[in-house]
Amino acid sequence: MKAYRITSAILITLPVLWVGLRVISNSTQFGFADFEQHYEMEYDFTVRSQGDYWLKTYLPQNSERQTVVFDERLNPQSVSSLYGNEVAIWEGSNAGLKKIEFGFKYTARPVSYNISDKIFYTPEFDKTYAKSLIDTDYIQSNHPEIQLLAQELKSDAIYLTDVVKALYQYVYNLPASATNELTDALTTLRNQEASCNGKSRLLVGLARALDIPSRMVGGIIMEKSQKKTSHAWVEILVNDTWVPFDALNGHYASLPANYLQLYTGDHFLITRSTGITFDYQYEIAERRANTFAKFAPINLWTLIEEQNIPVNMLRVLLLLPLGALLIGILKNVIGFKTIGVFLPVLISIALIQTGIVNGLVLFTITIIIVSILNVPLTRWGIQHTAKLTLMMTAVVAVILTTVLILSKTNLVAASTPLFFPFIILTLVAEKLARTIDEDGFKTAIDMYAQTMIVTLIIGFVLNSKLLQDFLITFPEIIISIAGLNLLLGKWIGLRILEYRRFIKTQNA
Repeated sequence: MKAYRITSAILITLPVLWVGLRVISNSTQFGFADFEQHYEMEYDFTVRSQGDYWLKTYLPQNSERQTVVFDERLNPQSVSSLYGNEVAIWEGSNAGLKKIEFGFKYTARPVSYNISDKIFYTPEFDKTYAKSLIDTDYIQSNHPEIQLLAQELKSDAIYLTDVVKALYQYVYNLPASATNELTDALTTLRNQEASCNGKSRLLVGLARALDIPSRMVGGIIMEKSQKKTSHAWVEILVNDTWVPFDALNGHYASLPANYLQLYTGDHFLITRSTGITFDYQYEIAERRANTFAKFAPINLWTLIEEQNIPVNMLRVLLLLPLGALLIGILKNVIGFKTIGVFLPVLISIALIQTGIVNGLVLFTITIIIVSILNVPLTRWGIQHTAKLTLMMTAVVAVILTTVLILSKTNLVAASTPLFFPFIILTLVAEKLARTIDEDGFKTAIDMYAQTMIVTLIIGFVLNSKLLQDFLITFPEIIISIAGLNLLLGKWIGLRILEYRRFIKTQNA
């Protein structure tokens, strides 16, 4: 066996065995599809009253999906049960200025349901679910307009999956509005736009109009921030299981780990007595559990939390070796031709930061401008260095204009990190201009098209949050990637895309 094969085998095998040892040696339950997320939540309520007052808020409960551990500061006057929910109650008189502070630790995992497409649609009249079928002031499921729409969306479907998909897709396609005001189902239908609470009420109303048990769910999207906003989504009964749907954020029969559930039903998260001054705020901090820390050569999650190392920077660094491996496979084994060797990897990482669609728009517009600008500059005999300088100026102008348009239309957030994508864009423009000069316009465009295909393939893989978390948790796996690259470096077989050319030559 040659030395490089022995070296490759060692590089590939040892890190994999080490990762296996870490998984077995750590007591934390492991499952790539069920990566738990961990948060800390602080409630900060302020009440000012000169007379009697009361304040109520829903408390999260433990379930199969989420675990909540309160700290010792939670000390309400009482905790009552309301429709299966827990409500904390504070009350008193002549409080003056009273601060109520408490917090909890929250751990949850994402859930996803695979709804069988062979479940027949049968209207539900079981008294057990009567509360999930009734018409209410805000969910007007018996209103003729909602009844008519529900029947139109159902059409002649006989399976429950087809009915639910039709209802969900209709509500999901409605434009989102940023209002925090209460919006009922009928208003959402008539306005053809709503925030989370309006969309959720309409989806529940449409389901109830077809006698499908459904209910509102209230909670908070956990993210590192200080906020006052809550969130609402929907649960629909499927085979005696309450299946979640979020028609605002596009979660069909699934729920991310950072959705903290506080209550079920169409309620208000906080209610209080009149005549008092009240303010509140939630402070949320994300925490990574010490997952797989035993035998870890380096715990990057600890560095991120304790040393404030930017997590995005680590993600980029760890994605580069994997991206390079994919480039090697796509170029040397498949046979794609790209502009530059590792440029598609950098473009993919840039697209992850801007968003795939927005990034492609930005890149394509820039490439078109560069290609058009190259024609007169070549005719005028402008030297290569000066030509590149002019093209870079054009790239900057295009980027600024495009970003301004995308920001005005809310397609790109103002806080989106765009410096790295800008640098990559200039590199792409320079490479394309050089390719046009040396190989011609047709060859350059063909290479650009293949580069974009390779970029999208790599971007699809690297954009996986699960993969990114895996690499941060087990960074030693990049040594295995190096071993695979070493093996790939000795590839001398025919590229897959070249088979057709050789077959045609042989037949001729």
